[in-house]
Amino acid sequence: MNPTISILVLVLFLVAVIVVFNRRGGSSVFSGGEGGSKYTTIDDRYNAEKKKREDELNRLLEKIHKKGIDSLSKSERERLDELTRK
Repeated sequence: MNPTISILVLVLFLVAVIVVFNRRGGSSVFSGGEGGSKYTTIDDRYNAEKKKREDELNRLLEKIHKKGIDSLSKSERERLDELTRK
């Protein structure tokens, strides 16, 4: 077989494989399950969760700044401890 035809067949095969694995709606290592997800990569998920923790910590610290440490409920104090250990 001609080397040019072999390369063309290989390229077409690779394109077909890429198309099959990039279809939306299926489960994926990165999408977190069926139907897709707002996260496209593991890094996106990590960064979103980190931002959520930072926002929660900032909210608790702002409450302490405005009203004092005694204004925190027991669950808020426990959560503050959890967030500051990470």
